[in-house]
Amino acid sequence: MAPPKPTSYDRKALRAYLQQHGTTTDTVSKGMTALDIPQALRKDCEAQVLFKTGRFEGPRLRGEILPGGGDWEIVRDHDGDQQTAHLNTRYNLVTHDGATIYLQTTGTRTGKKSVLSKLGNDTSITPDQFKMRLNLTMETGDPRYSWINQGVFVASSGRVGDQVIYDAYELL
Repeated sequence: MAPPKPTSYDRKALRAYLQQHGTTTDTVSKGMTALDIPQALRKDCEAQVLFKTGRFEGPRLRGEILPGGGDWEIVRDHDGDQQTAHLNTRYNLVTHDGATIYLQTTGTRTGKKSVLSKLGNDTSITPDQFKMRLNLTMETGDPRYSWINQGVFVASSGRVGDQVIYDAYELL
């Protein structure tokens, strides 16, 4: 039996530009992490990043990102100078024609700690210096965009200064 053909995808179904602000990093409480795993096994911290504004555009969607959404992260140091942030974002989009779309992403940002610690402050850091990959779940009650309720979406992402920029793709 021949192996299945690779899944096709809608190239750049959505390009999002998120302006971030209000980044705070808090140490996880002593003894246990947020995931209730003994801290002796993990040295994590939690971070919350709030989204101020943004926009998105693509062949099937375009509009504005509403303020008030955010990114809740668990950041892990590992393997010497490596760091991984487990990302969980939630925010709302409004399309150019007034439809509201809820968007949640989950994924990871991985790279050298010396590089990732500069994100948000050092504009010389480029997306090719780390990996940021996301799974997107979108929901809407607007019948014009009901196709997104059944879609499977992934994204390749990066940060430049205080902006998160990603290219999202619908797997077909």
